[in-house]
Amino acid sequence: MRVQRFRLILLVLLAAGVTPGCSDDAPVAAVDVADVADAALDAVAEHDLSPSDLGASDIAADVADVALGPDAEVGAPIIEELITGAMAFDLVDPFIGTGGLGFGYAALTPAAQMPFGLVRLGPDTTQRTSHPGFNHFSGYYDLDSDVRGFSHLHFVATGVPDYGNLRVMPQRSVRQTPPHIWYTALDKQSEQASPGYYTARLPDEQVQVELTASEFGGFHRYSFDGEGVAHLTIDAGSSVTNNDVIASHVEVTANKITGWATHAGPYTGRSRPFTVHFSITIEPAADAVWTWQDGEFNEEATSAEGNQTGAVLRFEALQRPVELRVGVSIVDLDAAEANRVAQLDGKSLEQVRAAARTAWIDKLGRARIKGANADVATIFYTALYNVYRMPTRFDGVDGRYRGLDGEVHTTDGWTYYTDLSLWDTFRTLHPWLSLTDVDEQRHVLRSLAAMRKDGGYFPRWPAALSYTGGMLGSWADVLFAESALKGIEGVDYADAYVGLRELAMVQPPPAAGFSGRSGIAEYIEHGYVPVEAGHDSASRTLEYAWGDFALANLAGHLDYTEDEALFRQRAGYYKNLFHSDSGFFRPRHADGSFDLSRTTETVHMGGGPFTEGSAWHWRFYALHDPSGLVELFGGKAALDEALEAFFAKSALGKTRPINTVLPDIYYWHGNEPAIHAALLFHSVDRYDRLAHWVRQIQTRLYTTGRDGIPGNDDGGTLSAWYLFNALGLYPVAGSDRYLLSVPIVPYAELDTASGTLIIEADGAAPRDQRVAAVSLDGEPIEGGELRHAQLQAATLRFSLSEP
Repeated sequence: MRVQRFRLILLVLLAAGVTPGCSDDAPVAAVDVADVADAALDAVAEHDLSPSDLGASDIAADVADVALGPDAEVGAPIIEELITGAMAFDLVDPFIGTGGLGFGYAALTPAAQMPFGLVRLGPDTTQRTSHPGFNHFSGYYDLDSDVRGFSHLHFVATGVPDYGNLRVMPQRSVRQTPPHIWYTALDKQSEQASPGYYTARLPDEQVQVELTASEFGGFHRYSFDGEGVAHLTIDAGSSVTNNDVIASHVEVTANKITGWATHAGPYTGRSRPFTVHFSITIEPAADAVWTWQDGEFNEEATSAEGNQTGAVLRFEALQRPVELRVGVSIVDLDAAEANRVAQLDGKSLEQVRAAARTAWIDKLGRARIKGANADVATIFYTALYNVYRMPTRFDGVDGRYRGLDGEVHTTDGWTYYTDLSLWDTFRTLHPWLSLTDVDEQRHVLRSLAAMRKDGGYFPRWPAALSYTGGMLGSWADVLFAESALKGIEGVDYADAYVGLRELAMVQPPPAAGFSGRSGIAEYIEHGYVPVEAGHDSASRTLEYAWGDFALANLAGHLDYTEDEALFRQRAGYYKNLFHSDSGFFRPRHADGSFDLSRTTETVHMGGGPFTEGSAWHWRFYALHDPSGLVELFGGKAALDEALEAFFAKSALGKTRPINTVLPDIYYWHGNEPAIHAALLFHSVDRYDRLAHWVRQIQTRLYTTGRDGIPGNDDGGTLSAWYLFNALGLYPVAGSDRYLLSVPIVPYAELDTASGTLIIEADGAAPRDQRVAAVSLDGEPIEGGELRHAQLQAATLRFSLSEP
């Protein structure tokens, strides 16, 4: 019944022109949420469904109100001891965020992986043959009852269906239908996952599946019941969307499979496809092997090449489980074999799983909390786990990687990452790494520098070997600026500045394959991006100003005085779109007139003046310049009133549980533009309202349920938001500043570059609380702000009170 109900809601979303996902250069219809409710009952009649069976009236109310959903649990037992890495490992729940409806789908997967590993080995699920992209971005969706198999490469928590390469399917008998429509029942009650491990039972195939992963390899174990005939199929042409592989090749013997697949996904193929090479050992040896090509099976052939190819392994009378050791590489077959030999050969599944556990314990142990209840601790450590799931390693054990130019390069001791969702992650995830794991942040910076060297420009959203052009802005500015200000060494900031400045001054030519800052010439000429320069003009102006703020900080760090002044001035260009009569940022024409044709409540999912949001969602964007916002609004009282209305009119302002199926017209935590808005209460001296609304978000939008993240996690962005605010901090991206928030854990220890940061907040709990006072190393803190250097080897203490 829940699947039928979900499909009805999807009909509502589609009828409204809503397709959850990443915005880029493709226009999509705007959505007025208030007009959508009646579509639920219309869909019931049009599709001949039963309102009584499906609860259509309730769905209509849900969609209209956009205010139903799970409340946070507050009665869980308290964990009094300091949670170590090993304890944290056991608290992680990889199924949190794998469900949710519509825009409440967080796009997470229980796939087994190492921190930032290339291989994310996990299930690609379906409902019979239906697996629409907008709720299968990662290949997995919790409400599905069936599985298509287990593939090796995945995005994690992005708004794009991509990857899904090299899918393995255990079968009792091989279906004589095209492999891309294969599926079998998944016993949902049998599913278990922990960091680096996944297991489930497929009842119709009479097999228990176990999966684990190294950085560059996957280990499969298939334990079939009894001694009957069994098969494994290896689909070299698989993908999440079914049609992203443009060529593939496979060769098979009784104990080994090799091959490659060239993949051009919606993001990964935007400027350059990638080829994944694989080397697989089979134990025990198969009794018979054959291949298929483009849906045609040939039991006499042991190799195949075409668009869609794969191999079949037949086992006549199994006496023990079948195990596959799979090495993969984006470089070549030699690298895939080297990765397999180094990380999987001669090792048992238990040993590979134990190595993954050790790696995860190391990462999870970098933040240690105590005194929180078990639900808060589970949410906290699952969020920390999500922070380390993407970006993706694209090098190998030999240090070679294939760059944005498609050529092979070699690192000199650093790690090469891609799949950097910078438009999202610059806000929270990268500040988290720069505070707690500077080595990983350094690897990211060096990867971005390599991308500029290899491809010509700093990317905005690199995926595999592609400049995707996804989203907008130039967020490498922020990462380099804040890392320089925070003292992260081993990076050539002066050289990086040259490339960052270039993108801030001139748009790359069309042949570059990357748009850079679209409309930058008009931005410089007018002081804003005019409507005539293209869609998203208002959002581009606001984003470019934040990027210029970061560049001003980096120029100042490098003692480039004139450039600092230039970019400091441009950081205020966002003010040129403020329409004082309405109190909103509005799109503006080149002649200086404002375009007021759209309501401030209209939610644009592409093609309009705002990116993935409304004028309300972008009204408080300028976190980098809170005093400027106060001035624009006409004083603290006016900004305070506007902020309060933003939250009070949202679902958070109602007592009913919250449903995230559609974007909230007002405060919408399921997407990034407004997620910092509550912290702006500092600028109007209302720490009490900041504490109130942050606690509402913490306790009502984050839960331990499978819909427990209120929207697309976007590569760990919403998870990192939770981590920072749970500890009472929030970063101002592109700077070395942190705003004080309201902690939900009573005690925490964080590993920083220079020692341990201790955070104390006696009595902190998931209920409405206020911050009475804050001190650092015994000295009172005034103004609600701290610098990065102050948080190194220090003790930060919050005194909390009841409202």
